[in-house]
Amino acid sequence: KFMEYVQMLNSEKVCRLLEKGLDPNFHDPDTGECPLTAAAQLELSSDIIKALRNGGAHLDFRTREGMTALHKAVRCRNHAALLTLLDLGASPDYKDSRGLTPLYHSAMVGGDPYCCELLLHDYARLGCVDENGWQEIHQVGR
Repeated sequence: KFMEYVQMLNSEKVCRLLEKGLDPNFHDPDTGECPLTAAAQLELSSDIIKALRNGGAHLDFRTREGMTALHKAVRCRNHAALLTLLDLGASPDYKDSRGLTPLYHSAMVGGDPYCCELLLHDYARLGCVDENGWQEIHQVGR
């Protein structure tokens, strides 16, 4: 039910459950997503992201597949969610289970200029190397 409230952007019900002690750091058994990564993929989700963070969500909590909310926001080109997460203190250098950063993921999905700018403004490090020895520049050049 909690994940449904997140998907519906129902801040009131999300906050109520968090106030009752629900831990927002869990994986949905069906999708492998956690509430924060699910919210990061939705438009107009800044309020839900803030509510989850205020309710105890870890900004670096990973999905079952190993991605953080920053990775998900970048892959969806969700500028508002990305900015909210960075403003809340998420590191632009969190790595997924393959050791790849959000900036690398941005390059993989087409290198949205504004997502890259936001990450670089927050001092994202360049030079992340994947299992093939490729860096961000190789992905952008594809």
